[in-house]
Amino acid sequence: MTDANRRAVRTASVIPLIVAVLVCPALSHAGDLRGWGVEHPLVEVPAGMTDARQIAAGKSCTLAVRADGVLFAWGTLYGNPIAIPGGLGSVKHVSVTRNHVATVRTDGSVVCWGDNTYGQCLVPSQLPTMKQVGAGWYFTAALGDDGALRVWTTIPNNYAIPSGNNFVKLAVAERGFLALRSDGTVAKWGGMVPPPPTNLTEVVDLACTDDFGVAVHEDGSITQWASSGVFLQPPPDEVKGLTRVTCATRDPDLNSVACAGVRADGSIVCWTSSGGWWTALNRPVGLAAEIALAPEHFCILRQDRSVECLALNPVPRVPVTTPPKGLQLDFAQVAAGKDHSVAVLRDGSIVEWGNLNFGQGPSSPEPPRGPGAAVLIDTFFNWRTLATREDGSLFAFHSASNAWCEAVNADESAVDVVQIDCKAFHALALLADGTVKAWGTPGSYYAAAQVPAGLTDVRQVAASMPSSLALRADGSLVWWGSTYENTQFIPSDLGSVSSIGAGLIHFIAVRSDGTVRCWGSNAGGQCNVPAGLTNVVAVSGGAFHSVALRANGTVMAWGYSPDGETNVPADLRHVRSVHAGYTHSLAIVDDSCVGDLDRDGAVMGADLGVLLTQWGQVGAPRGDINADGVVDSIDLGFLIGQWGPCPE
Repeated sequence: MTDANRRAVRTASVIPLIVAVLVCPALSHAGDLRGWGVEHPLVEVPAGMTDARQIAAGKSCTLAVRADGVLFAWGTLYGNPIAIPGGLGSVKHVSVTRNHVATVRTDGSVVCWGDNTYGQCLVPSQLPTMKQVGAGWYFTAALGDDGALRVWTTIPNNYAIPSGNNFVKLAVAERGFLALRSDGTVAKWGGMVPPPPTNLTEVVDLACTDDFGVAVHEDGSITQWASSGVFLQPPPDEVKGLTRVTCATRDPDLNSVACAGVRADGSIVCWTSSGGWWTALNRPVGLAAEIALAPEHFCILRQDRSVECLALNPVPRVPVTTPPKGLQLDFAQVAAGKDHSVAVLRDGSIVEWGNLNFGQGPSSPEPPRGPGAAVLIDTFFNWRTLATREDGSLFAFHSASNAWCEAVNADESAVDVVQIDCKAFHALALLADGTVKAWGTPGSYYAAAQVPAGLTDVRQVAASMPSSLALRADGSLVWWGSTYENTQFIPSDLGSVSSIGAGLIHFIAVRSDGTVRCWGSNAGGQCNVPAGLTNVVAVSGGAFHSVALRANGTVMAWGYSPDGETNVPADLRHVRSVHAGYTHSLAIVDDSCVGDLDRDGAVMGADLGVLLTQWGQVGAPRGDINADGVVDSIDLGFLIGQWGPCPE
C-alpha cells in the first residue's frame, strides 16, 4: 500500500476510529496472564449444624444428617452449588460422590439427585425398606433392612451383586464397593475395587477407593490390599486400636491413598498406603465418633455430635491462577499443574507459583531460573516439570524421585526439541526432524513411553496419563500406550487433523475445518464438545475438562466444573495460548498486535482487506477483533490504531 493510499484509508476512517476509541475497552499488555478454576474445598460448617449423627464428604461438598433427620449440605456438586430437593423430609443416611447424592429417608425410601447420565438416580420403584446407601460414579448401591444388597445403573455390566441377607455395611468407591457381612467377612462389587484377601475375617469396619481396600478387625488392627498401581507398604506401628476407618485417593500421581482411623479412645490417626503419614491435623480436635475423608478435605463428627471440616493440606492454599506480584507481564509460555503453575517469561526466566507443599518446590535437581533458562515448559501433576533450553536440549525438575525426570536429565540424545508434553508417568519430546522421543516410569502405563518404530514426519505430540498421540504432517494420527478408558479408539470419521491436545485420560483433536472431536474418558463430560464450536486453532485438556482456543482469540471450556474449571472469564479475549491443568486453566493474552489478522508480523492492507470482507458478519473468525460478535467500526479502530509492524 502506498503512502497516499494509506493516508486515504486513515482519512476515510476518522469517524469510525473516533467511535472506536470512545467505546472500545482498554487493551491489556503483551504477555499478560489470565486464569480460572481453583481447588478450594469448602470447609466452613453451616450455622445450625449441631447434634449430627452422620457425615459424608464428596470431592467438593459435605453433607451431614442432624439427629432430627434434617439434612445439611454445603459446597458444590457437579459444578453447581449443592442444593437439597424440596420435600425431601427426614433423612437417616446420606452418601455422596463427585456427581450425585443418595439418601435414605427415615421411612426407608431412597432419594437420589445430581447427575443421572448412567441411571444412578433412577431409584427402582419396588425397593423394600433401606437402611444405607452408597453413591458411586455411575451407580447407586443400597443395603436393605433385610440385609440384602441392591444396585442400579444403566451401564451394562457383568458384575454379580453379592448374594445373601447378612450384610451390615457398605463402603463405596467411584467404580465399585465393598460390603461387610455380619460374620465379619467381606464381599465386593464392580471392576475396579480390588478383591479382598481370601482369609479376611473378623472385620468390623472397612473403606475403599477404586484401587485400594482397608479393613479394621475386632482387635483394632487393620488389613490393607491394593491393585498393582498403588504403592502399598505396611502402615506405621501407631495404626492400631481402631474402630472406624476411611480413605481417599489424594496423591497427585493417583498411586498413594490417604487413610484416617478413629481409635477406641476417640483419637484420630492418619497414614498413607505407602507407609507414611499425612498431617491434616495440627491441633487437637476432640474425641471423634466418625470421620469422612475426601480427596481435598476431611470432616470429623465428634462424640459431642459437633462437626468440623479441615482442608487436607495444613498449609493455607495459595492462588494457582494468579502469579506472584511483579510477574504480571511478559509471559512467553505457561503451564497449569494440579496445585501449581509454571511459566517461562520472555527473557527465558522460569517462575513457579501455587501450593509449594505438594512437591513442586524445592526441586531436584534445582533448575536454572534466570534469564535464558528455558524456551518451552510443561507440567501437569505436582512435581514433574519438563523444559527446553535455548539450544533445544531438555531438562526436568521435581522434588521427589521420579524415573522419567531422571531419565530425561541423563539423556543427552534429545536435541533440537521443538515441542514437549508430559503427564504423571511419561514425557514426550518432538524433535525438529519430525521424530519423537519418550521417557517413562515403569508400571501400568509404561507403554505410553514406547514410541512406535519408524514414526516420522510428526508435527505435534500429546500425552494423556495412560497413552500418547502423534499428529503427522499429513493430518493423520498415531496412538500408542495403555488401552485404559479406550483412548486408543480414534474416531473413524475424524478426517484430517490440524492440532491435538490431551487431558488426564482423554484426547482432543482439531479437524482441518476448525471443528473439534474428543475421545477417551468422558467421566466429567470433558468429551461433550459444545454444539456449534468452530474456528478452533488449539485445544488442551485438564483432568475432567477441556478448553479450546478459537481463531478470534476467545476461549471455550466444557466438562466437569466443581471448582470453576469451565468458568472462562467473560471479558477474556485476544488469547495467544491456553493450557489446561488438573482443575484450573491459564491463558496468555496479547493485545499488542491484534490487528495482524493474517499473522504476517505487521498490520497492513491485507489485514484491512480481511476485515472489510467480513464487515457486518456475526461470529466472523478473524475480523471480530474485540470479540463482541460482529465486525464493525470498533474492530476497524483497533486495526487502524496498530497500523505498521508489530512490536517485537
